Amino acid sequence: MGGYVSNCNDFDFDETRDIWSELERTITAYDRRCSGTRTQINLFTNRTHNQQHPIAVANETIRIEFYARNTLQVPLLLSEVQILWKFSLTGWKRKTSISTDTAEEWKEYTNDTLTPQTDQLVDCDILSDCIIFPNDTSKIELSLRPRRAGNLTILGIYYRLNILVQNISDQTTWPYGIMGKTLFHVKGIRLNSNRRERLNVIYGVDKRLEIQVVPEAPLLHIEFSPMPDAMFCGEIQSCLIHLINTSLLHSITRIRLVTSQPNLITISSIDEDSLLIYTDECKSIWNHPLNQQSSVLTLVSHHHPLLANSTRTIRLWFHASQLAGEMNIDFLFLYESDVFQQPL
Repeated sequence: MGGYVSNCNDFDFDETRDIWSELERTITAYDRRCSGTRTQINLFTNRTHNQQHPIAVANETIRIEFYARNTLQVPLLLSEVQILWKFSLTGWKRKTSISTDTAEEWKEYTNDTLTPQTDQLVDCDILSDCIIFPNDTSKIELSLRPRRAGNLTILGIYYRLNILVQNISDQTTWPYGIMGKTLFHVKGIRLNSNRRERLNVIYGVDKRLEIQVVPEAPLLHIEFSPMPDAMFCGEIQSCLIHLINTSLLHSITRIRLVTSQPNLITISSIDEDSLLIYTDECKSIWNHPLNQQSSVLTLVSHHHPLLANSTRTIRLWFHASQLAGEMNIDFLFLYESDVFQQPL
């Protein structure tokens, strides 16, 4: 869940959890308005605490990864693989003393039926084919996109199963195959806090497949161009950051950037190249007034919001370290909208 970022290296969420937590603490200490914000987990696995419902945003993509194992001695062909889901329009609204829910809001929609649905509230990807070799395990990744706010439950997968027959000339399959489905069953971590839990096998709740979908919100895409891949010690280079608000409805009123290396970067607008004086480049960059703490940079303020379906470009300056080696910089972008005030 979330926007697109270019020039982003792959990383392990478990290994970098401390880094992201430190960046979140930095922005919370800087802006007291963020102190009441509840941090959301972006990746739910069997190693995370899943007592809270995942929160997704309408018209944004949810990715689901699972493993399929073939215990037979023949290769299997899975085709037409898609996610089975259940959706209702309730679940995200605040509880009130007077219930105003209609019959439509309590109605449940699902694709786990033989009859086609007239109201397609969730768009699903369909995997055309996947070959699983004997005694092997394959990772399958599918995505779906809820169209409206509500409560989305992931039930399992639906597929067509076939057997690949090895011939001398080519591989053949059965004409039609067998239609089937597999339901997901998840359980939380084993509890071990008191004597009763230690003597008995008791597991905690796991709500990672019960997703709360909130109304459509601004979605920020970030593109870096061109990102420097090699620098000399002490060298100064720059790249452009393109901030793209892909929402057609809401504007973004504030964008802040938190970095793990605040002493090595700064920002300027693209028309402020006159800041660079060839006699003292370093001094002219680092003396540029930011009117903020060095660890938190304000890219967009509420005085000049990023309107819906618009782009803003900012220049980002890098100052290479004086020591040779690999330099890693972690960025955390925080963006807000005054129009979208649904509490998470």
